[in-house]
Amino acid sequence: MTFTEEQMKKETERCLGCGAAIVDEYMCVGCGQCTTKCKFDAIHLERVYNGEGVSFEKIKPVVVKTMLKREGKIAVRKVKDVFSKQN
Repeated sequence: MTFTEEQMKKETERCLGCGAAIVDEYMCVGCGQCTTKCKFDAIHLERVYNGEGVSFEKIKPVVVKTMLKREGKIAVRKVKDVFSKQN
């Protein structure tokens, strides 16, 4: 049996609303914690590029750098949205 589109949307909202994690597409740094917290093994991460791995001890500076870069992109996008709405 397969889900209708409406059932699928309802089920995914329920799954990602379990409270184990807050889903924010702008904050994900690819740590993989969500994959270990989901009791149903429903979340999987895929490597989309061949980047060099970082040891756990050195991950904090890498995460901070990624967060700052992402926050910058979000700020630029917000400014562009404001200007596009004004025109």
